[in-house]
Amino acid sequence: MEYAGKTRGLFELRIYRSPNEEANQRKIRMFNDDIEARIFDDVGINWVCFGETLAGPKNPSLVYLTWYENPETRAAAWKKFGADPRWQQLRKDPKYARTATDNTSQFLLPLPYSQF
Repeated sequence: MEYAGKTRGLFELRIYRSPNEEANQRKIRMFNDDIEARIFDDVGINWVCFGETLAGPKNPSLVYLTWYENPETRAAAWKKFGADPRWQQLRKDPKYARTATDNTSQFLLPLPYSQF
């Protein structure tokens, strides 16, 4: 999407719901303490913010917002992420088994008055 000659980009809000609080804390550790967030940086997944839900219907869950220039750069970044050997090793680690039972994504476009 373009606005006034400026590329507006694409945001993706991802929610990883866990079966219980203990599993959610393991998913958060997987993201924070281990290497998942660093892999994001290396493959071009531009994360804006991340956190955990405190209330609501998709609780407990890890939530994060990412940004891409366009759908093609998003697809390329996630393809690199999925193939990354560090991710392949991390996702098979038994300490992270059953950390997320539901994953949803919502795509968002900046409005003309947005700073982006």
